[in-house]
Amino acid sequence: MFQHSKLSSRSAELILDSNNPARMTLLSKMSPLAARTLLRPTAFTMPALRESHAALFRKRPAQLIVNRIKDVCHFYFIGIGILPVILCLTYNHIVYGTCELRDYPEGEAPHYWQFERTPVRQWWAKWFGVSDIEHHERNLAYFEKLGIQARWRCAIYAYGHGCFHVKLTSFFLDRSNSV
Repeated sequence: MFQHSKLSSRSAELILDSNNPARMTLLSKMSPLAARTLLRPTAFTMPALRESHAALFRKRPAQLIVNRIKDVCHFYFIGIGILPVILCLTYNHIVYGTCELRDYPEGEAPHYWQFERTPVRQWWAKWFGVSDIEHHERNLAYFEKLGIQARWRCAIYAYGHGCFHVKLTSFFLDRSNSV
């Protein structure tokens, strides 16, 4: 078998040689059985499976999407998120420092946001914060609304328009007026 495999490999080299003009003629004239015998791979061209080294490329799941997500998160959180804020705060602290408490100047009273400690806090309170007076007035409006709702609930309970039907007495009238 090995002796004629050398012969078959030489014949196959002649047949498969791209510079040989008679190549197509020989291939078309050969019977399929002879072509199989002549073009069979030899023992010398078979890959050695047992004595080969480790695979060069490890098979592993694709990392393209995972790496892309990591890159995008790193860019948006670090690149245009945390890093510019830290740089702005550091610059502000070095250039302006903390604010100092002084007497009121003559003329107009200071705004509520001017009482904050740092320029960044002053800017935040000026554009996004709520003054103490506005906060107090919001709470007053909220508690007034709760009082009106409580009076309506007592009146509905007393007059029996809800799920309760109770005879109207002076106790309920006094209770609805006092709340």
